[in-house]
Amino acid sequence: MIKTKLTIHGWIVRIMLLMGLVVTGTACAPQVTASSQLAGVIGCDVAKVTITGVHWFKDSHGAWRVVGVITNDSSKPISKIVTGVETYTKSGQPADQGEDVAAYPYDLLPGAQAPFTAWIDREIPGLDHFDVEEDECILADSTERATVDVRGGQMVLDDAGAAQVTAELVNPGTKAILVNG
Repeated sequence: MIKTKLTIHGWIVRIMLLMGLVVTGTACAPQVTASSQLAGVIGCDVAKVTITGVHWFKDSHGAWRVVGVITNDSSKPISKIVTGVETYTKSGQPADQGEDVAAYPYDLLPGAQAPFTAWIDREIPGLDHFDVEEDECILADSTERATVDVRGGQMVLDDAGAAQVTAELVNPGTKAILVNG
């Protein structure tokens, strides 16, 4: 029972860290519908959406964390990118089956960047390095976008090494906004 609680707590911390990184991009967006996802696959040029600066490490629970930066060099905002996180040995051969990972960069505007994170919770014998391959992307719905001000953001590590991320989000406008997450 304690192990389950720690695992859940670990995921909560991971999600909060990711949200802290994403919120600094001030992304406020609507939900994506199934019909807009189909249209997005047709109109999105995945060759213009890249993931660079890929690094990896084992987290405190022993799971692999693969991180990088998503860059939208297309002319339209995107709401989702589907990737293959591939594993390789020193000789360049696949170390295992890899992992399909979807990232949701919250309607990433043209020219903008957002964090990419994948978690792989298994042993990978012979692993030397990871590579992230962009497979498809989905366009975001056209929408009026709001921005928020982020104030007082900070990250504190507790005695167990878990990060606590806090910040104040302030809506400078007069209309109510939806902040995904």
